Amino acid sequence: MAKGYTTRKLQVFALHARADSAQVDYSELFKRIASLPADQRLSDFEGRVVAIPTLEFRRGTAWLVAYEGDRGVNPLIYSTSSARERIQRLRTGEVVAHKTHASFDMRRRESVIEYNHRGAKAHDIAIVLEALARRCWDDPTFAIELNPFADEEFAKAIVHFERIRVATLRVARPNIDWTDHYNNLTEVAQDSDARIIEVGVTASRGGSLSPRRGVVGYIRDLAREGLSILKGARVTGIREGESEETTVSLAHHIEHQKVNVRMTEDGHVDDEDVREKIEAYLAARAQRGAKR
Repeated sequence: MAKGYTTRKLQVFALHARADSAQVDYSELFKRIASLPADQRLSDFEGRVVAIPTLEFRRGTAWLVAYEGDRGVNPLIYSTSSARERIQRLRTGEVVAHKTHASFDMRRRESVIEYNHRGAKAHDIAIVLEALARRCWDDPTFAIELNPFADEEFAKAIVHFERIRVATLRVARPNIDWTDHYNNLTEVAQDSDARIIEVGVTASRGGSLSPRRGVVGYIRDLAREGLSILKGARVTGIREGESEETTVSLAHHIEHQKVNVRMTEDGHVDDEDVREKIEAYLAARAQRGAKR
C-alpha cells in the first residue's frame, strides 16, 4: 500500500481572457464552461488528450481537475515476482492519465496550479479552457492565457549580472488590448495583430546589454507587474565574481509554494487534501493583497 505523503509544488499564474465580440466576464466564463457536459470538456492536441471533467464554480472561485494522457498508448505492466511483462489493453476512449489540480480566483484573476511533471501544465489547461470558451460563445477569437508570476528572486538574479550577452522575452496580448506602456514593443504587436510577441537581443562581441534599459529593462518591469503579460524570459551572461556564463530563466522562477499532500492507497495524490492546500494558498495570497 502506498499511502504516506509526497511533496507538490503549487505555482501561481495570472489569468487573461479576451474576445473581439465583447469584454470578458470571468465568472460568466467559468459558469458557462462548467455547464457543459463533463465528457465534452476536453481537447485533443499533439497526440494527447487533456480533459477537465471536474469543474466547480462557486462564490467567484473555480476548482478543476485536469486529466492528461497519450492517445493509443497501452500501459506496460512488469511483474517483479515472475520477471515477465505484459501489455494491458485499454478500452476505446481510455488513456493512461495523470491528474493536475487547480483553483481560480475570478476577482483577482489569479490561479494556483499544481505542478505535476507527468500531468497537464498551465499551458495545456489554458488551451482546453480556450477551446471550450470558443464553443460556448461561438467565437473563434476567444483567447485565454495563463501567465506565470515571477518570484522575487527572478529580478534579483538579473541584477547580479556583470555582463549580459543575450536576453529574450515573450509577452502575450493582455486582457483587453496591447497597452502603450512599452510603446516600441507593443506597436509591433498591435500592427501585426499578434497574440504573442517574442524579442531577442545579443550584445556586441565583448560587450554587454544594458541591465536597466531595453529588453532587460522590459523584463524587470514586467516581472513586477501584478497581472503580467510576461510568458517567458531568459537572460544569459556572466555574474559578479564568476567566469562562466549562467542563464536565468523565468521558467525556474515561478512564484510557488511547496506543500506535503497525502497519498491514497493506490499511490495517487488525495484529491481533497491537495484541494485544501491549493485553496488555502490562493486565499492567503488574496488576504496579503488586501492588506497592501
